[in-house]
Amino acid sequence: MKKAPPFLFFPERGKTMIVPVDEINILEAAAIHSASWQDSHCSFCSPEFVALHTPQRQREYLRGKIDNGSAVYMLVKDRPVGIVSVTGSLIEDLYILPDMQNRGYGTELLQFAISLCPDAPTLWILENNVNAARLYRRMGFKETGKVNAITNKLTEIEFSLEKGEGKPMKIEDALRAYRPWNEQEERDKAVMLRVLSAMPDCFDRANEIAHFSASSWIVNREGNKVLMAYHNLYKAWAWTGGHADGDRDLLAVALREAREETGIDAEPVTEDIFSLEILTVDGHEKRGRYVPSHLHLNVTYLLRADENAPIRPKTDENTAVRWFTLEDALKNCAEPWMVRRVYGKLNEKLRAVYGASGVGQ
Repeated sequence: MKKAPPFLFFPERGKTMIVPVDEINILEAAAIHSASWQDSHCSFCSPEFVALHTPQRQREYLRGKIDNGSAVYMLVKDRPVGIVSVTGSLIEDLYILPDMQNRGYGTELLQFAISLCPDAPTLWILENNVNAARLYRRMGFKETGKVNAITNKLTEIEFSLEKGEGKPMKIEDALRAYRPWNEQEERDKAVMLRVLSAMPDCFDRANEIAHFSASSWIVNREGNKVLMAYHNLYKAWAWTGGHADGDRDLLAVALREAREETGIDAEPVTEDIFSLEILTVDGHEKRGRYVPSHLHLNVTYLLRADENAPIRPKTDENTAVRWFTLEDALKNCAEPWMVRRVYGKLNEKLRAVYGASGVGQ
């Protein structure tokens, strides 16, 4: 087995590192490959075939790749969480541990892999892997038209990226480009931009004055219902959302929180910001510790989901999840300010932008 190059990559956030896979850490990398592969293939492969992909088998697979000239890297955050391989300009084996997905690590590894490609990066994905396809399209990848039939039921699709692309718009640029819907958004946007320039730690809740959060207005495909959760903290029906916790990709945060809080697999109607609002959070106890009153610099995204898909609450945060008509969502919310300033605005904008045509497929 060839020795990996002595290279470390420290991403901008400073909380993770990407290291080459060698004989010392290859079993950890193989364990990630095994767990993620089994999780992503269990719905359409036989249990016997899935069970064959053990860490030991995947270790031999990764050894073979490295011996044949591929570079394999592992992302570590307190513990190993993801891997990727690069052969020339071909990106493969992008896997994140199932319990660590939807936290921006896939984006981080993909950006790193893109930076290593001497020519236009290419990759192949199974046609039924909608989550991977969504990530790659967000990063600027496009289908080339090439397909590879693995079996009579499974097909791979090739994606390619023009060199020089591959980074989603920075939140700073997205905020500057956003056109406020009303005076509230215009003034809140100005404050957010001032905080961005004055407080480098504003994406971390350790900033006890103000920090960024991301929320979602999750609608069905007809655009006439919204998915809400009954939040334990506010004792009210509310949208989904949460803290950035260091992740500057706020769309990824919104998608992660939507899935964690409702169990539903939502997708962006558009990757653009849908609304802005600065929210006040009263002081409260959390896990036995007092959290001082502070501001949430909130960025909202419009997501869509299948209203017939399974939903479930996240019991440590909410006790119920339910679809409401747009009107009933306002009637059932017990927070007058949120109804008047936020949810009413979101419904108004939804109707004005999309009308009766819905939000597409």
